[in-house]
Amino acid sequence: MGRLLVCAYDVADERRLAAALAAVTAWSHGGQKSAFECLAAPREIPDLGCSVGESRCPQADRLALFRPDVRFSFGLGIGRIAEPSALVYVG
Repeated sequence: MGRLLVCAYDVADERRLAAALAAVTAWSHGGQKSAFECLAAPREIPDLGCSVGESRCPQADRLALFRPDVRFSFGLGIGRIAEPSALVYVG
C-alpha cells in the first residue's frame, strides 16, 4: 500500500518545469499547480524523489517531498488516513 506524500516544487526554467511536472504526475493522484499528492510505497520514495529531481538545477530550483501529519487530517471524504512520519526530502 502506498503512503501519502506531498510533492511541491519551485522551478525557475520552463523546460525544467515541464520535466518536473511530467515526472510528478506519473506518481500523483491529485494536486494543484506545483503541489501534488502522491502515493508511494516506502521503498519507492527514493525513486519518486530522484525522478522529480532529475531535471532540477540545485542552485535555482527547490523540491520538497514530505508526509502530512495525520493528526490534523479532516474532511478526507472516502480517502484513507495517511500514516504519520517525518520529513522525507527537501532540496
